[in-house]
Amino acid sequence: KQELAESYVNLLDTLRRNVGLMVEQGVATRRDELTVDVKLNSAQVDLTKVNNGVALSRMALAQLCGFPIHTSFTLADENADSPAAAVAAAATDPRAIDMNEVYARRDDLRQLELGVKIFGQKEKVVRAEMMPSLALVGSYSFSNPNLYDGFKKRFNGAFSVGAMLTIPIWHWGGNYNKYRAAKAQTAALRMDLENAREMIDLQVNQASFKAAEAVKTHTMTQTNLEHADENLRCANVGFRDGVMTVDNVMEAQTAWLKAHSENIDARIDVYLCDVYLSKVLGTLNPTL
Repeated sequence: KQELAESYVNLLDTLRRNVGLMVEQGVATRRDELTVDVKLNSAQVDLTKVNNGVALSRMALAQLCGFPIHTSFTLADENADSPAAAVAAAATDPRAIDMNEVYARRDDLRQLELGVKIFGQKEKVVRAEMMPSLALVGSYSFSNPNLYDGFKKRFNGAFSVGAMLTIPIWHWGGNYNKYRAAKAQTAALRMDLENAREMIDLQVNQASFKAAEAVKTHTMTQTNLEHADENLRCANVGFRDGVMTVDNVMEAQTAWLKAHSENIDARIDVYLCDVYLSKVLGTLNPTL
């Protein structure tokens, strides 16, 4: 947007010089010169606002990144001529996306899957409390003096083995209710997991469709941009040949400005759609 504002000011400045020369030669009126001056002044004010906005945006970004607000930096894609890579990524067909890989990359799903496993184990523990339990105990003891041979001063010992069987007969339904509660918690988490997968499917399809729309819009604005450039060239040629007025040239310049502005907005939308699509696919690099 800053580069566009600068280009628009340069266009009007060139037109102003040409009109000034034509006024001196008597082939243009003072009104034409004043009309261009008004447009030029307005464009210069807009350029000042854009420059201030860029400076404030850099400060805000530095503050979000934890840097001093006056830190000087250059973004990786700041001087990119076209969003070719973003367009290629954003144009991904949702039918070609492997959702199992998406599920594996999503941290939120992994947390839910881990929760299902935890409550599944808890369910087994509670169920085990309702089952019979058998404990076997074995030991070997020795002493000196020997207790088994007249207190002779030598080592001797003996083995001992024991077994214990516990069979729950009546627990007033407490253990069964605990088991039902644990089973219900596991089922609820499984439902949350399935709902999360469905929401991810919806997010991926929405992001893919929106990205495809952004790519088509960007392609359309590219065509409009070519038409606006050609229209401005024809207007400048006609103005030099005296077959078009200053108003015709400024109309062409306004259309040129609008076409370029729409193209920039479309490029921004492509970048944002690419970022959101990468986020829902789980491929967004957090270090960038």
